[in-house]
Amino acid sequence: LVVVGLCLPVTTLMASLDTADISFQVHSYNDLRLWPQLIAKSVTWFKLDPHWMQPTFCATQAHVNNFTDGCFVLNHDTPSTKRNYNTTNDILDFMTTKSFKWYFSDPLVRKYIALCFKWDSIDSLCSYFPDAVRWRN
Repeated sequence: LVVVGLCLPVTTLMASLDTADISFQVHSYNDLRLWPQLIAKSVTWFKLDPHWMQPTFCATQAHVNNFTDGCFVLNHDTPSTKRNYNTTNDILDFMTTKSFKWYFSDPLVRKYIALCFKWDSIDSLCSYFPDAVRWRN
């Protein structure tokens, strides 16, 4: 870090940096186990990847309770049955836990969550193909 033309004592400079409001968006932090460290860094812009999967895949997931119409797991690329993924329900559960509700309900600092939905099918989402209908449900 190079600061040119600044005549402040180091302690004053560090105090002003500690309260700086630097905006950035964390991309594809789909593993909610990483969110506590993001909150510690005062992240306010999140981007997640809800990836729609068919009911047969959802049945293999520990975090999915109702997989009748498929499910949205959080992963940018095509999910694998070899691991368990967080889901869109897990986002809501995380945000309302006692440990983090204070952060997401703070009226003084607005939080943003961008959702980049994924769909691995050649069928149009607007079609009447069964998977497209399930996705819309």
